[in-house]
Amino acid sequence: MIGYVIFRGISTSTERGIPANICSGKLENVYVSKMPGHKKAAQRFAEYYVKGRHGALHVDEGYSNFDIEIMLVLNNADANTRQIVNAWADGTGKLIISDDLTRCYRATVEGEVRWTRMAADEFAETFDPSESYVVGDFVNYDGNFYKFIHNHSGAWNVADVDRQYAMINGLFDTARITFNCQPFMYESVESVVEFTQGGTITNPASFESQPMIKVEGEGVCDFRIGETEEYYIILNDVNPNDPVYIDSEAGYVYTAGGTAKEMIGNFPELHLGQNSVVFGQNGLTKLTITPRWRWI
Repeated sequence: MIGYVIFRGISTSTERGIPANICSGKLENVYVSKMPGHKKAAQRFAEYYVKGRHGALHVDEGYSNFDIEIMLVLNNADANTRQIVNAWADGTGKLIISDDLTRCYRATVEGEVRWTRMAADEFAETFDPSESYVVGDFVNYDGNFYKFIHNHSGAWNVADVDRQYAMINGLFDTARITFNCQPFMYESVESVVEFTQGGTITNPASFESQPMIKVEGEGVCDFRIGETEEYYIILNDVNPNDPVYIDSEAGYVYTAGGTAKEMIGNFPELHLGQNSVVFGQNGLTKLTITPRWRWI
């Protein structure tokens, strides 16, 4: 099977077996001819020079966004397919690359979708009977463009292929799409951990995370994340029918009804390895933590 990407829940692949919890639809007759590689975000530093000191001091200012580019090829497509692709390659959402369906980038298509016409022989190599092919491979045979529907080796066998009719004078419609990605990878399906009493939560990723925490209880609700008082949290006047959400990433606390809420304490982070969860002695009954694990 050739590689594919999933953006905003829609896949470029028509192959079966893509989990429904990450893919709700597909683009018909659209294939990725240029799969992206993975990248590590560049770290930003401010550089300072101190009089009388050799060399420069560097202050960490975090990680930068980066771009991931794909090239799509339209095969056997009708006149509306370009517009369907344009609507898909728009806005912000999860970008999943088929070599790891468990993780995603938070991506935005900021620029234009650049459509061009490309010669078929630039997309598919000429059939070679000494090579072996698998389902989904493309070849150019005798001036025509085919996709294998069965694994194949040896001499040409038309029963193993499916002909595509998208060529116009030997050319294909292609689109280059650039996704601007946040620095981290996240789970494509977010983990959720519930606590009705104290326990531990282990960060398996490569960077500290900024969780979403749903707090349920009544009156004064207090708890601690980690071993120190840094993330000791107090919420007053919690309504048992209106849970409170602590969004450490956004730096915002609000009720389920949408009202901003005051919090005493720092917004929690989940450090690498084990993090303790300690309930206070007041009205807290349940914590639901969406960790937002992230990898650099």
